[in-house]
Amino acid sequence: MFTCMDSRMLPTRFTQSKVGDMFVVRNAGNMVPDAQNYGFSSEVSVTTEPAALELAVKRGGIRHIIVCGHSDCKAMNLLYGLHQCPKNFDSSSPMDHWVRSNGYRTMKRWGF
Repeated sequence: MFTCMDSRMLPTRFTQSKVGDMFVVRNAGNMVPDAQNYGFSSEVSVTTEPAALELAVKRGGIRHIIVCGHSDCKAMNLLYGLHQCPKNFDSSSPMDHWVRSNGYRTMKRWGF
C-alpha cells in the first residue's frame, strides 16, 4: 500500500490488518514516482518507492497494490496550488520539487 505520511492516516486501522499483513510505503502525497523520474545514474535522484515495489511484487509475491489518499492532503493542496500559480514554485524546496516532479503528469492526464 502506498499512502500518505500524514499522521492522521492509519493504514492498519482502516484496513483492519495486523503487523506483517501488508507492505506499507508512506510518503508526502501517497505518490508512486513515474519510471522516468528515477534511475540508477548520478543524474537522477533515486527514491525508495521503486525499490519497495520490486521488493513487494517481484520478490514478495504481492499481487495487489493500493494507492490510498485522503482528504485535505497538504501535498495535494500544494500540487494543485503550484499548478494554479507556477510562479510560486520554490526551487529551494524539496517538497515543491517532489510534488511537481511526481504529480504534474497525472494532473495533465486528468485534464487539470
